[in-house]
Amino acid sequence: RELTGLRKNCDVFPIEIVVHDMEVDGKRLFTGIIRYISERVKAEEEMRRLATIVESANDPIIAVDTERRITVWNPAAEDLYGYALEEVLGKSVDFLFPPHLISIHEDNSGVIYSSGKIADYETQTVTTSGRIVDVISSGSPITDQFGSVIGAVGIHRDITERNESERALRESDARLSAQLLEGKTLEEEVQARKTHQLQTVFEIARILAGPTSFGAKAMAASRAIHDFLNADTVVLRTFNPEKNTIDVVATGGSRFID
Repeated sequence: RELTGLRKNCDVFPIEIVVHDMEVDGKRLFTGIIRYISERVKAEEEMRRLATIVESANDPIIAVDTERRITVWNPAAEDLYGYALEEVLGKSVDFLFPPHLISIHEDNSGVIYSSGKIADYETQTVTTSGRIVDVISSGSPITDQFGSVIGAVGIHRDITERNESERALRESDARLSAQLLEGKTLEEEVQARKTHQLQTVFEIARILAGPTSFGAKAMAASRAIHDFLNADTVVLRTFNPEKNTIDVVATGGSRFID
């Protein structure tokens, strides 16, 4: 039975009393053993405090033994993963991870057992419905009173929404960059076509001002249109040397402005 002891200086302290009775020479005698339990009481209070923290935490807290069997599964873990405590207690924690990540988590558990706390890392877990969850995971060893490692505890912070927001932002930036690049490319193409058309006009003017016959000038002008505008066909429809006029039709030029 646990009671409270009182020292000579009036300090109180927790004690545990075990009473035994026996009969000696027809007389009933009692013996009592008083055990000082302050350290045990402090440890129990600390355990209750930690249990309250685990139970009220917003992030899933999961503890396992050295065989990776679940020993602690707080309400936040139930909420995120959809499994009740009685469904997972004593089971291997591997069901929480996609198959291709199980070996990585086994290696991380080995690091915790042998070297201590592991740095936070991003990974993925699976809910009871099969939904993939992005989490930041951290882990620390659990030791007994002698310092021997008896398990590990991990915290999973759900960052799925954050990652989805970041992916959406990156995709939006990529689309905007593509649109800007497309707009810039179209503008550059229009400017290039204008330049080629101006070059064609200047070349025709140079040809027509030359000393050759008008017929040669007409043919040279047709070739200039074909070359500078990259026209598929150039047809000299009307050729009038008396009036110094020509009528040229060009089709399919990749450098025309629509």
